[in-house]
Amino acid sequence: MDRSWMKWLWPILWMVGLVIILFAFSHFGQVVAEQTARTFNMAAKVWFETIVPFAAGLYLSLLCVKDWTFRPNWPTLLLITLPCLLITFYPPVVFSLSTTTIHFPLPLWLFEFGLSRILPIAAGLSLVMGLFWGSKR
Repeated sequence: MDRSWMKWLWPILWMVGLVIILFAFSHFGQVVAEQTARTFNMAAKVWFETIVPFAAGLYLSLLCVKDWTFRPNWPTLLLITLPCLLITFYPPVVFSLSTTTIHFPLPLWLFEFGLSRILPIAAGLSLVMGLFWGSKR
């Protein structure tokens, strides 16, 4: 295939993928909402609202990475990705555990940060960028 078409094909494919992902997120959101209303179990909703922005961050990162050679950028992974992942997935994990077996006080400020939509997007985006944007040696 001619290289001049590749610069047009990639954004078109990315937009088609975005539309497909948006439809899938919408469909599964309705399924989770119906299941939550039927069973009164909020765990699926909490997990869904955490995983969807994380997956969106992963998908957004496809626009940023040009060279898919595995070169970890350790400062990005350790100082951005790891804290974002811990804060992002703390509420659903604790919510799932606390409804079944464990009872301990939960810091509410961590729930406030963890249930935001920005941190999971940042976690997904920085994960891929941290894995593929390291320095060339």
